[in-house]
Amino acid sequence: MSPPEVDTPADVQKGTVNGAKNAAVRKLDHELGIPAEFVPVDKFKFLTRLHYWAADTVTHGKKSPWGEHEIDYVLFILVDKKTLPVKPHPEEVDDVMWVSKEKLIAEMKVGLWSPWFRLIVNRWLIPDGGWWDNLKTTMETDEFCDYDVIHRFDPPEEHMGGGGDAGPYLGTLEENAAKHAESDAKM
Repeated sequence: MSPPEVDTPADVQKGTVNGAKNAAVRKLDHELGIPAEFVPVDKFKFLTRLHYWAADTVTHGKKSPWGEHEIDYVLFILVDKKTLPVKPHPEEVDDVMWVSKEKLIAEMKVGLWSPWFRLIVNRWLIPDGGWWDNLKTTMETDEFCDYDVIHRFDPPEEHMGGGGDAGPYLGTLEENAAKHAESDAKM
């Protein structure tokens, strides 16, 4: 790929991950129609990584052959919603909206949300003292960055199954939060 979309372990440890950031810019254009000049690579903040899997049983049934099993890089970027051009690709995105924290919490109680997004929101974004409440600190310091751990999560129950009858494997959000709290207490 050009620009390159591969990162070395040293890139991850330094928090630079320009490969992941280049991929994000490409996918923002592909999925949301956001041109690269509105999301410069050097403005992204790399926070952490997560390993998760999910069968697409909600849209394709309990034995769905479709699903995901991946390691995702969590990146943030601040944009101006008044000037950001957004033209979602209809085969990739059903809807786009700007939300407050309260609106996001309410909206996630209904509708179809990706399992990985739910994990990020419930683990790091909306808990009291999380990334949303501390956006300035999140974006301007490394206080909320975790480059050492790949956090591992199973999907919610409704995304288990699929063609391989996958069940719990990596642990639930609650189990992993408890493990994370234990390791934080030891530090």
